[in-house]
Amino acid sequence: MNEEPQNRQETGRNPDGTFKLGFTGNPGGRPRNPLKEFSLKQFEDWTDAQKKAFLKRVSPIDRWRMTEGNPSNDVEISGEIISKVIKLDE
Repeated sequence: MNEEPQNRQETGRNPDGTFKLGFTGNPGGRPRNPLKEFSLKQFEDWTDAQKKAFLKRVSPIDRWRMTEGNPSNDVEISGEIISKVIKLDE
């Protein structure tokens, strides 16, 4: 009496809810930035006058970021670590 129904689909999950090896909860993968693609398509459809009007309202740094991306934030730290132990009178 403990038979599985024939129309039951394999979910790929273990009894604890985790996925079995080889199964995923996102078979289509991560979407590839559809908002960015939408914005680019919309900007391409504008006339030159509309583009110029829009860019007049954008700061130079934001305009640069829109075209080139954020600047690199690489930080290199060098030096010597000096530590001293101070003993307090007991």
